[in-house]
Amino acid sequence: MRNPQRLKEASRREVLVLVCGFYCLCIIAATLVLRDLDLPGIYYDEVFQTEAAVDFLSANPKPHWTPGMESLWLFERWFPVTTLKYLGALKSKALIPVFALFGATPAGGRPEGYLTEDFLSDIGENGA
Repeated sequence: MRNPQRLKEASRREVLVLVCGFYCLCIIAATLVLRDLDLPGIYYDEVFQTEAAVDFLSANPKPHWTPGMESLWLFERWFPVTTLKYLGALKSKALIPVFALFGATPAGGRPEGYLTEDFLSDIGENGA
């Protein structure tokens, strides 16, 4: 017969190992993602959706506009809904708090881009 106390201790140990492993993987991933953010330079596809975020933060009365772009008047500012007819404004929306905290810099836009473009697009493609 098994000892219930021993099973509890083993279970706690396994959870602790899993949690520590998860945090170690997060640190490794952050280290890889956040290194050399200014290299190799900034590309148009990275900047394209930042314009709507900058317009929202600057309270620009006449925001940057491209064909198919739609914005909603919210809090006395233009809030991005879509940046092109076929492209939502998820990255623009996610950049608003990042730029508000750290400023609109190329390095400020890149870590957020890894999350919205890679992680969230994978979720959308899988139908979750």
